[in-house]
Amino acid sequence: MQPEKLEISSSFESDTEDLSGNAILLKNGIRLFNEDWKVGVAYFVGKGLMENEPQSIASFLITHNEHLSKLQIGELIAGKDNDDTQVLIHFTNLIDFKKEKFDVSLRKYLTKFWLPGEAQKIDRITRIFANKYFEDNPEVFPSADCVYVTTFSVIMLNTDMHSPVILEKDKMTKEGFIKNNSGTWNDTDPPRKFLEELYDSISECEIVLKKGEDPEKRGWNKSVVALPHYKVQTRTWFCLYGNELRWYRSLEQSSIMGRISLDYVTIREDVNIF
Repeated sequence: MQPEKLEISSSFESDTEDLSGNAILLKNGIRLFNEDWKVGVAYFVGKGLMENEPQSIASFLITHNEHLSKLQIGELIAGKDNDDTQVLIHFTNLIDFKKEKFDVSLRKYLTKFWLPGEAQKIDRITRIFANKYFEDNPEVFPSADCVYVTTFSVIMLNTDMHSPVILEKDKMTKEGFIKNNSGTWNDTDPPRKFLEELYDSISECEIVLKKGEDPEKRGWNKSVVALPHYKVQTRTWFCLYGNELRWYRSLEQSSIMGRISLDYVTIREDVNIF
């Protein structure tokens, strides 16, 4: 008796497959935004995909966050103009931090954009985050100013702990971190256990603050395997970085499943893969 054949089919879905008739406009706008946010915003406004006001822009950045360049989002929301600051405020207010640990919320917040390197921009973003976290969790810190000071301290700790140019012997110790934060909560010391847990969290897992790679192309690959009595559907998130194709378990791209070099692969121009 011959074994039953398995029927396997696969299709690649673009990252705008679920959108309506504006899919082409949206895709073109995202490409422009990822090169220059000012050009992208002007395009979206001109095509009626967003309104030229802070709340609409912020809502768009959150809704389409996974497809937009985190670098460009960071540059937009950290601008010094009043409108840019309003976008930052609305953007931050759209993120829910209720009942979350402080470091969990900070990590979540910083996955939405790349933190700019300029001190003034970091200060502006940190203060807005502090206000929102305190609003959502007033029982954790004595005031929003205390959240702000602790956030800045954590960012400095993160840089110190994970910078390749700082020798292991020179990295901040747990006691040093606790000492640096003494008297920072309205002239009182933060709870020692709170600071110890913060230190351990940052020490064990870096908060990535610098600009990372934005894939040139990305999308879901949907496969269907027909077994004798049922079908199994799987979806894998693929990203193209230059001449390397990578695939992941989820959109967050935190759990890479594999990668393959495309150095010697030729793609026919008349075949639309992405």
